[in-house]
Amino acid sequence: MEKISFKILILIIFPSILFAQGIETSPYSAFGLGNKKYAGVDASVNMGGLNNVFWDNIHVNPFNPASYSYLSLTNFSIGVQGKNTNAETADESGEYGDVGINHLVMGIPMGKWGGLAMGFVPTTSSGYDVTSTTPLIDSESAIINPDTGETIYDGSYDQYNISRGSGAINRFFIGAAFSPFKGFSIGVNAMYDFGTLKRTSIMYIPSVYKSLEDDKDPELVYEGDQYYSQEKSSIRLNQWNYTLGLMYTGNLSERLQYSIGATYGIGNNTTVEYSRYLYTFKYASNGIEMPLDTLKSSSVEGELKKMKLPQYGGFGLSIGNYKKWMVGVNYDFKDPLSGIDNFLEGVTYSKSQSFSAGGYITPKYNSLMSYWERITYRAGFRYEDLGLQINGTDIVDYSVNFGLGLPLKNGASNVNIGGSYGVRGTTDNGLVKENYFSFNVSFSLSDKWFKKVKYN
Repeated sequence: MEKISFKILILIIFPSILFAQGIETSPYSAFGLGNKKYAGVDASVNMGGLNNVFWDNIHVNPFNPASYSYLSLTNFSIGVQGKNTNAETADESGEYGDVGINHLVMGIPMGKWGGLAMGFVPTTSSGYDVTSTTPLIDSESAIINPDTGETIYDGSYDQYNISRGSGAINRFFIGAAFSPFKGFSIGVNAMYDFGTLKRTSIMYIPSVYKSLEDDKDPELVYEGDQYYSQEKSSIRLNQWNYTLGLMYTGNLSERLQYSIGATYGIGNNTTVEYSRYLYTFKYASNGIEMPLDTLKSSSVEGELKKMKLPQYGGFGLSIGNYKKWMVGVNYDFKDPLSGIDNFLEGVTYSKSQSFSAGGYITPKYNSLMSYWERITYRAGFRYEDLGLQINGTDIVDYSVNFGLGLPLKNGASNVNIGGSYGVRGTTDNGLVKENYFSFNVSFSLSDKWFKKVKYN
């Protein structure tokens, strides 16, 4: 069984003028296209992630474009997310973190007929530096004392594998929703995904020793260093994809409403720019890498490679007196990605699935006497099967979530703050267990920006 130890490089990311994000720092970001970054609008995330069914008139929900029809005010939102993770194996532990902007979106109501939205969100990111050690034995290299029969050296040695990765995939989206009749909305998002993921895999064996053949008393003598082998690859993605959303809201009674929402993305075949370079090398005395033999290489500019983007979707249901309280459930699925090479053996992909449940309560949204009664209190739970199996072990992620919606002076704008405590992975079978705490802060500013002024 391969024993995994690790060291995490904290990746420092600085924001650009228009859009920035933190790089996910996690050994599990080595797989597929990295770890998922954007989990939804903060108000939904703090309820566990009711993304398919979440709506209100002052928040943009990019996960379900049908929600744009419910906007009554122009909304601009920017959010920051951070995470601190304590990771552990069966033998050691480490701590790392990341922080960055996680969305920049704008929604515009189009009267009773629908709404528009656009923005930037991060989709996936990758950042890791993982070392695995595999003990091996070469019995032909064993050294036996001919006089006593004692084994001086059994031929055992360690093979080291180092995997490193960095990069991110970001998304620009623009969407529209149409409401053909009261309570029902249909919407579509056009999404442009772009970015580059870089990965490196190094394999090396420490110095090899042999015995002196012409001596009756065998001893270990230094023979020399083995060459290192290294594989570098990168994936550059630039492609369009589309999400269809449906939502219906109705009344069960005068004080009780319900909502049903669903989304679907058909997935499509796309072409990515893929480069791969496999070679041997050694280190010079000054520590500089010296390439030796090229074993395999694609073109310098990268070659075009077919990749199948998975279909995905989900649905949700909520019920409540929406001005005071709401509870809901949500289900999402995503088929496995195909066409991406794996660096590590023992890895298989399957359909990922997530389940969420949560809700909110607002004691008295129009209270004039108490600010605390106007605050929205949110909580929820999320369970996700990542669709990733390593060494025969399924990797799951689950968390409890909570948050507050703090109204600003005009009543329509607010600040949403929240956090999540979760666990991803396990220490079984030489894997890594991550205990994490994440926080999110977003500013949601709403007003009647495009109101037509009339004079009588």
